Amino acid sequence: MAWEKGTGPCGPGCNISDVGKEVSNFSTEIATLNWVDGNGTILHNVSYVLTSVSRSDMNGWEQGEAMFQAGLPSTPMFVR
Repeated sequence: MAWEKGTGPCGPGCNISDVGKEVSNFSTEIATLNWVDGNGTILHNVSYVLTSVSRSDMNGWEQGEAMFQAGLPSTPMFVR
């Protein structure tokens, strides 16, 4: 997942020293965002381990990844 720098789970003070840390600084805009399955079951929130961040504050970005487990049903499943 990637965000404009300072707007994602790393938060407004996001910088290179945060790389490798699990970040979950949820602003009110992203506090309710979750990965859900096709039935609306919450699988995971949008926190992640920060893997990369731009050095620039102007047009900057942050990027991270997370892992979560979900059981696979016998019918097709869509994650959004």
